[in-house]
Amino acid sequence: MPGLFEELVARYKAAHIAFPALKPVTLAQWILESGRGTSRLATEHLNFAGLKWRSEMVGFATNLPGSQKVPPGLPITLRDSGDFLGLLSNAQSAPTMQLVLKQSRLCTPQLPVTGLEVVPGAERAFPVLARSDHAPFWHQKIPALMWTDTAEFRNPNYHLPSDTPETLDYTFLHWVTTLLTASVYLQASALVPAEK
Repeated sequence: MPGLFEELVARYKAAHIAFPALKPVTLAQWILESGRGTSRLATEHLNFAGLKWRSEMVGFATNLPGSQKVPPGLPITLRDSGDFLGLLSNAQSAPTMQLVLKQSRLCTPQLPVTGLEVVPGAERAFPVLARSDHAPFWHQKIPALMWTDTAEFRNPNYHLPSDTPETLDYTFLHWVTTLLTASVYLQASALVPAEK
């Protein structure tokens, strides 16, 4: 493993990519996320970027009436059926959520998307709002947006042996992935200076 991270960095620096201005940002993220290639995620799984994908959190959908539940006590109204993508933001990430909601109407109109902006302090009253990977970013004042199928509030198989690939809705997952790709591309494009 010694030298593998350095080789990855050297190859990436030499690679021709569509948005070369993103290279320093990407490299900095790899260095920070992987501890210069020494983290467990990097050494055991060759994942230097710290990328995480939880398909059980965005792949379950059902149009059955009454299939969508709301976390106890949370004063919001959701669709009755669990066939939508949920977005969770705080004030800092609200502009990104609005961009994703707009993008969803343009490129994935067949995918219902619901956004919820968490008001400051609400996650203390409702810990369910801060139980995923977005919460540490919020605590450090870094914008982060959670994408979710609402987990156990719709998926009866969540964290059970019956939570298997055949219970997922791959058409739903396709549209979520399409929206995610389009949104990341749109945001990355905004970072690249226009060519003169």
